[in-house]
Amino acid sequence: MTHPIKAAITVGDALSFLQSNIEPADPTCRFKAALERALRLIKAAPEVDAMDLSLSVDNWPHIGDLLSRLTAKYADLLEITVSGEEDDFLLWNGVRVTESFADPTIEPDAEHLCIAILALEGLLPEIMSANWDGLIEKAAYQLSGSANLVSVRVLPDDVRQAGFRVHLYKFHGCAVLASQDEATYRPFLIARKSQIDDWDKGHSVFQQQLVNIVTSKATLMIGLSAQDSNIRSVFGRAREYLNWQWPGRFPAIVFSQPELGADQIVLLKSVYRNVWQAANRDQIQAESVIPTYGKQILLALVIRILCGKLDTLMRGADGLLPAAERDLLAQGLIVLRNMVADADTGSTDHYIFMRTLIQHVSRVMGLFRDGRAPANAQLYRPLTMSPAAHIPLDPGVPASGLQELAVAAATLGLGATQGLWTLHAADLTDTECGAFEIRTSIRTIPIFFAASAESALQLSLSGRLSTGRYAVVVHSKSVVEPTHRSSRIIRRTGVLPPRSVSMSDLLKSVSTTAELTQRFQREVAL
Repeated sequence: MTHPIKAAITVGDALSFLQSNIEPADPTCRFKAALERALRLIKAAPEVDAMDLSLSVDNWPHIGDLLSRLTAKYADLLEITVSGEEDDFLLWNGVRVTESFADPTIEPDAEHLCIAILALEGLLPEIMSANWDGLIEKAAYQLSGSANLVSVRVLPDDVRQAGFRVHLYKFHGCAVLASQDEATYRPFLIARKSQIDDWDKGHSVFQQQLVNIVTSKATLMIGLSAQDSNIRSVFGRAREYLNWQWPGRFPAIVFSQPELGADQIVLLKSVYRNVWQAANRDQIQAESVIPTYGKQILLALVIRILCGKLDTLMRGADGLLPAAERDLLAQGLIVLRNMVADADTGSTDHYIFMRTLIQHVSRVMGLFRDGRAPANAQLYRPLTMSPAAHIPLDPGVPASGLQELAVAAATLGLGATQGLWTLHAADLTDTECGAFEIRTSIRTIPIFFAASAESALQLSLSGRLSTGRYAVVVHSKSVVEPTHRSSRIIRRTGVLPPRSVSMSDLLKSVSTTAELTQRFQREVAL
């Protein structure tokens, strides 16, 4: 469940709109009257009367504190009407909700990209959002190249939409859809306190859908203050059907932010009503918060999910390695996970890292599956489109080469911890580089992965393996030599041909991770 920074944006725009439309010569100016009512939400009448409302909002004293206090009352602010105008005039004309939140020039940020990746990896069948913007949908389209990944649900009939992998419930409406069809979607933009308080009366179908979700699934709340009564009512209804127990297998709700606010604690009291006692309430609160912001937790989830899938794939690969040895091999995946995480310097608030990660993952998977890097660098190629728990049930996985790819990745990570080589990301500006590079005391070696003989052949035909650089091709299955071998002669050029190693063959002949690492090192002449 996500929430926008929309409250802060909305408050500032609303105040500026009212102030800029004041007629100084009119003592009964309707905009001034509305602005004074807005300020009285947090200030006493004498304080408001003493303010110089002829000044632009940016020049008001203590404007930062004023906006912060009004943000907590944004629904009350938007409830204020301007004489002679519609109830939503302040939202539609003052905030200019479609211009502010449906601007097509605004690009998805790091958190939207993370959500899209998790959706493509099969981890987010339902998303509940109070956001008006369309950035989750835009990120999903950019990364998938398809409009059929995410179903945006705003109207009651939308719950019948089929053919989508992800259902995005925008229970406060959608500015993008309202900009395209005002008559249909403008009434569904929820902002005013009366709309929030009466939301369940006009959205019973939608409410039931959300109740079903929070009844059956734990919820991660990102940036959601829980101050809106309709959000609390959904969890209250869910509690009537099935009480969440504590301690349990996992918490009912986890908030991602530095500390819990008052409204969030109220929500926890409601959800854990039967067990909320002096003896355990501090522990419940401690277990219900991840003290970090949305970007960081979503980025960590992406990296953790990819590592977890590789772990599952590695453990399912055919071979002689017993479970205890695979436990040791899994440490190599942790090494790779940490290397990826350490590469994030937080530049531009993680955005550059996320875009770069998408390009690297897509490039690795493109070369692996097709022997070609993707033409569109923005498209994300998921490891699998189902959660890790479903991977053992997928009949296509054994033939995909993914299990052997996971073993190879773990082996490379393990070798790095043993000082046999160091691992480095591929240079994305070099169109002929491998999936990534291994560096030893002797040489730097591009590493390629091939899911099948066909992908290996495409790697060769592309010229990537004949650039005069020593390279290694890690085959998931048995190595199949092309009928017509390259005419290059080592004696003439002094360039070694690409080395090939079959992970499936190695797995049939080794029974320890030590043997696996040694054999891999010998096979590829490292």
